[in-house]
Amino acid sequence: MENKVDWLREAAKGFARLKNIRYDLLIAHAGKTLNLSIGFDNAHFHHIAGLHKLKDIDQLRLRRKRSTAMIFEEIMRGKISLATIENSAFLTSKIIERIKLAGMLESIMDADNLLFSFDARYGQARFSAIPAQYVITDADKSIALYIFLAADGESGYITRSLFRDSKDYTEGQHRFTILSKDKVNIRTKECERLFTYERK
Repeated sequence: MENKVDWLREAAKGFARLKNIRYDLLIAHAGKTLNLSIGFDNAHFHHIAGLHKLKDIDQLRLRRKRSTAMIFEEIMRGKISLATIENSAFLTSKIIERIKLAGMLESIMDADNLLFSFDARYGQARFSAIPAQYVITDADKSIALYIFLAADGESGYITRSLFRDSKDYTEGQHRFTILSKDKVNIRTKECERLFTYERK
């Protein structure tokens, strides 16, 4: 009998590769430029993957002395597995997709995407509870992928949420021009230029 792939653990392993990665973007809007750094921590996986929505899975609940980082480590060690969550009444195809997207976040971030502000006063942002300041998207797709970025320090940002949706979360938002995007390995200090804007 063929072993079932534990895509929860595979997604966590994919996300774990980002721990030593930072993306440095130089962005521009209305004649002003801004540096934007995006970092990652294993503790962020819990919310990005939508695991907080599986309210009937005791092992995923945050309790005293139990953190999102601890839950991530238990997934990596196989203590929490696909079998742990697959009987949840709250596990939908959207959450399954979200978990798998979290594992592909590095390749998504490496791609040439678009960047918008995420101002709660405009468009779909008015109906969203996501606390974010920016949104990255592959908006040319019919069902777009959205990565929501929230401030974490003065110039640093973290991924707050990630999902595909037919709603346009860029409606009414400012589009930023990405002038350059670098992928930095924090441990080795290696830097790879992923993108440089070329004026047409």
